[in-house]
Amino acid sequence: MRRIPRKITSGEYDGLGDTSTLPDPDVMKTLSNEHRRRSDKE
Repeated sequence: MRRIPRKITSGEYDGLGDTSTLPDPDVMKTLSNEHRRRSDKE
């Protein structure tokens, strides 16, 4: 699980791996979209 947020924060939005085992896999998509949006503002 820790590898996914680590990848998102380092800007690796593609290839997050298998998120189907998470209770709500869409949360990772939301986090990556929000991180990308905020990173674009900087």
